[in-house]
Amino acid sequence: MTIRHMQIFKAVCDHQSITHAAASLNMTQPAVSIAIRELESYYNTPLFDRIGRRIYLTEAGSILRSYTDSLLEQFDEAAAVLRSGGKLTRCRIGVNVSVGETLLPDMLDRLERAIPGIKTEIFIGNTRVVERRLADNQIDIAVADCITASPERVVSEFYTGSSCIVCSPDFALANVCGTGCENKFSIEHSAEYELDVVRLSQLRLLLREDGSGSRISLDSLFRAHGCTVEPIVESTSDLCLLTLARHGYGATILPSELVRDDISDGRLVELRLTDTELVRRYYLAYNKKKRLTGKISEAIEC
Repeated sequence: MTIRHMQIFKAVCDHQSITHAAASLNMTQPAVSIAIRELESYYNTPLFDRIGRRIYLTEAGSILRSYTDSLLEQFDEAAAVLRSGGKLTRCRIGVNVSVGETLLPDMLDRLERAIPGIKTEIFIGNTRVVERRLADNQIDIAVADCITASPERVVSEFYTGSSCIVCSPDFALANVCGTGCENKFSIEHSAEYELDVVRLSQLRLLLREDGSGSRISLDSLFRAHGCTVEPIVESTSDLCLLTLARHGYGATILPSELVRDDISDGRLVELRLTDTELVRRYYLAYNKKKRLTGKISEAIEC
């Protein structure tokens, strides 16, 4: 079998059509059909079910599809390495939103200082989307919190930080009075207030969306304390939640790096939990089957 067979197979999978795959590859339909039959003959198993005018991957086809992207990516990478004199200059990194808004600039500065000439391609999304891209070989390295353990991945701890529960002073005065502050004077002049997880779950909460590392951690925390939450706002943007909290619409939970200045300037106050700490652990992950060459392995070592 040749790389061309894999390219044709991938195109048929992507388009779910022999005709459309042929058009995308600038080939004739019979030529594409012959290539698929050759693959099926080589592996001695059908790769597609043909039902009416449509085709569907068989179980064997799905297994081959799971390897195709990696095979083609490694072929392209090998060509790039050889053409560049043995040095791959591209590294695709996926990070979740919180990493993108806090750690990413320092990460990129560090990479560029350590590896002059590296060309990074950055994808930013929530943790589950980043994980899917890693599984599909659309990125080389993932950095996010709450990465799911998998025998297909190498996962190592990258950074440990903290999260802060914050809200406007007026919101704290109206909603947190009596949960740790002894009188109105202490509330008005305090930079932080105390409450437990159950009380936190009862506040008007501004939270990240399902699938984000932040939300996964928080849902787990609330379940562990026997409660659930229904946030009044769910957003893919930390900045949106921060802005709403500044305007008194509720309490939000964000990386401490994002709210430090607001707390210092008095725009926000911190709500501290009495029964747990909000620690965020970020992880670096890559696929075990990924052949680490050139700048990718250097980037991981940095």
